[in-house]
Amino acid sequence: YLAKAYADSRVWVTPAEEDKARHEFELAKALDPQDPTPWLYSALFNQQGNRVNEAIDDLRESVVRNDNRALYRSPDGLDQDRAVRSGNLANLFADAGFQDFGVREATRAVNDDYANASAHLFLANSYDALRDPRQINLRYETPWYSEYLLGNLLAPVGAGSLSQTVAQNEYSKLFERDRLGWVNRTTWTSNGDWIQQAAQFGQFGNVAYSLDGFYRSEQGQRANNELEQRAVFVTAKIQVGARDGFFLQAGVSDTESGDVLQRYDAGTAIRGMRLEERQEPVGHLGWNHEWRPGMNTVVLVSPWNVTQTLVNPSNAVPWVFLYPDGTVETGQFNLVPMEKYQSRLTGVAVEVQQLWKADRHTVVAGARYQHGGFDTQARLNVDDFVTGAPADSTTDPKLERASVYAYDHWSLFRGALLTMGVSYDRLTQPRNFRTAPLTEGTDTMDRVLPKVGLTVTPWKGGTVRAAWARSLGGVSFDQSFRLEPVQVAGFTQAYRGLMPESLVGSVGGQEMETIGMAWDQVFPTRTWLTVSGERLSSEASREIGGYVLDQFGFEALTAIRQELAFTEHSVAMTVGQLLGRDWALTMRYRVAEAELAGVFPGLPADEDFVRNERSVLNQATFGARYQRPEGLFASWDSAWTHQSNSRDAAEMTGDNFWRHDLWVGWRFLRRQAELAVGLLNLTAEDYRLYPLNYFGETYRERTVAVTGRFAF
Repeated sequence: YLAKAYADSRVWVTPAEEDKARHEFELAKALDPQDPTPWLYSALFNQQGNRVNEAIDDLRESVVRNDNRALYRSPDGLDQDRAVRSGNLANLFADAGFQDFGVREATRAVNDDYANASAHLFLANSYDALRDPRQINLRYETPWYSEYLLGNLLAPVGAGSLSQTVAQNEYSKLFERDRLGWVNRTTWTSNGDWIQQAAQFGQFGNVAYSLDGFYRSEQGQRANNELEQRAVFVTAKIQVGARDGFFLQAGVSDTESGDVLQRYDAGTAIRGMRLEERQEPVGHLGWNHEWRPGMNTVVLVSPWNVTQTLVNPSNAVPWVFLYPDGTVETGQFNLVPMEKYQSRLTGVAVEVQQLWKADRHTVVAGARYQHGGFDTQARLNVDDFVTGAPADSTTDPKLERASVYAYDHWSLFRGALLTMGVSYDRLTQPRNFRTAPLTEGTDTMDRVLPKVGLTVTPWKGGTVRAAWARSLGGVSFDQSFRLEPVQVAGFTQAYRGLMPESLVGSVGGQEMETIGMAWDQVFPTRTWLTVSGERLSSEASREIGGYVLDQFGFEALTAIRQELAFTEHSVAMTVGQLLGRDWALTMRYRVAEAELAGVFPGLPADEDFVRNERSVLNQATFGARYQRPEGLFASWDSAWTHQSNSRDAAEMTGDNFWRHDLWVGWRFLRRQAELAVGLLNLTAEDYRLYPLNYFGETYRERTVAVTGRFAF
């Protein structure tokens, strides 16, 4: 504690005070070599001093010594301590460029102590690193936001910042006290992109708050590819007594863009497409009551109000022609301008969750109810295609979802955790509010969804994990307003959706399945290894709006049922290595095979309405991080990508290319300020990838990036 006092004695720590703190930490380790506590705080201190490798070493020693406090701590208390250490280790791994290992440690922290707020926030940060910043691939939106909400609901005032902008390592004070804080991040690139994030936060006694602002402006890398995003959020946490905490959040956001879908050929972009999305307001009201350590009741109420507007001059609308003899012909009107599409989504989600830990069991049980509507209008310009066809269509269908779930994390014996869970979901969703011409009506589906996972530590430093889980996606924003566990044995089981949005659009009511196995190993040589295999699959049924024609030219609007199925098989291996005090190396190889099938069961097997596509994506990445205690840091990342496409996607031959990124920067004042310059895509390598595989867009030209950050 004397070392902690030296480390936090003032905003700027002098070299003399730093030496005193380091001396006291070393003395504490020597006086009681079996106590894990000085190793934990020494790790946090080293992280603030840009000694990432030493911080990881200290934290590993703290984890090894965790159970030495069994004389003073209950088994539940030891689990809480272990979760704290694993959560902080996840944060350090992110600093070292070990993102995959950070996710593993964050999920381990959650499984060790599900009521630990920091563990959920660290896991949220790990999922945040996997998200698509342009919000086209929405796969990881649900797990990220769910963990963020649960972490803030469980956190007492003073446990950390409520801000989404403030990273944990910017708020890892060794002592916490009432204070005001400010964080700002600015990124500029040579092609004109601009990202601005700012947060002003504070704590006064039993009240904490955060005011966050976000702005992103991207010029795009092809015709009509620009994007502009703005958001402002206010968040507050109020502690009432020792056991009750209230969480409040409200915000507005606005997004305007052109055609930002991922495309294999930039020439196929739709030049006149415009999309605007406005959320006002989106908010949360939550309550957490701690009956005793490890037993919490959590309530979350989340209203939403979102308006989407789309103009698309290049539509494809299906038609069905009925001959007098009863035969059927199908086709589609290409390039039917959608003059306007507007949908207003309103609704509310209410969820109650009970956490209970006793002996060797941690039970998570809850119920969720969601209700909303989709007031939607669309206008098509169809006069040039079908005389007399109605151009306008409207629908106002309802959304209703009721869910109950229960999970039991059972510690079979030391080093073995069995997770068993089941959920029941009943979902009533619109038949077609997305594809014009719109059609009325709703579909209802109910499912019993089992989950099972096993984590075993059969030898020192080794962990084997396996999971199987089924889940049911929602319709739109409702999918992210939830608290139900998002992962089983470290494998994500709650996705916003698995099907590629750039190819099939947003698909509601996806029935998803996760099957995964992994081996994680830590070697005494400061080497980390993960080998994993995973199968993700998704099925859905939806309706597409169209026209029914006869020999006179027009008869009526219709809805055509479409069945979709998506499967992704992947195998990955990741290796991380610490070298000396300053170097961290990573290598990752992943191969993923994705398949997409789509049919219209009620129509003839016309090539316009049947799809059967397959893509195989190989990616190998190599990274090096160099970080000096004085503040200098640098990184080099190289990535090789190879894609091959077959079946209906065979004409898109894929690509084979390398990409190299270099960053150099300096951290000032105990990481409270940072400036970095990057040279991205050094060889100016362009690429063509088919978006059937999940991948993140990168710069297609050589680009200079400058980023600055300060946190006080």
